[in-house]
Amino acid sequence: MEKGAVIGDDGTEAKITPLWRPVLSLPQRLSAEQEADAQRLFQSLKRTTNDDRLALARLLASTNDRDLLGQTEFAVRDRVHHSGAQAIETALQERKKGATKAPA
Repeated sequence: MEKGAVIGDDGTEAKITPLWRPVLSLPQRLSAEQEADAQRLFQSLKRTTNDDRLALARLLASTNDRDLLGQTEFAVRDRVHHSGAQAIETALQERKKGATKAPA
């Protein structure tokens, strides 16, 4: 049986397609300077995204099983998209301040 495949009720093999795949891969290793920049950015991101993560946790905790998909799913996606936009904004602000060095 191929990796990522399952056997259906009728005995046939079916391939499972993941719902999410990374769009780009991360570099295997960062330079010491890049890792220091990443750690500084990570600390900034933790401060800026805690409110979004708490709101996301509250939304999921307050939603019953049958309502997780549909409107709640879209609300989760919006919240995660907002967090991603904040991450990009934070990275740009850090670079403007000179805290990180943008790759050439």
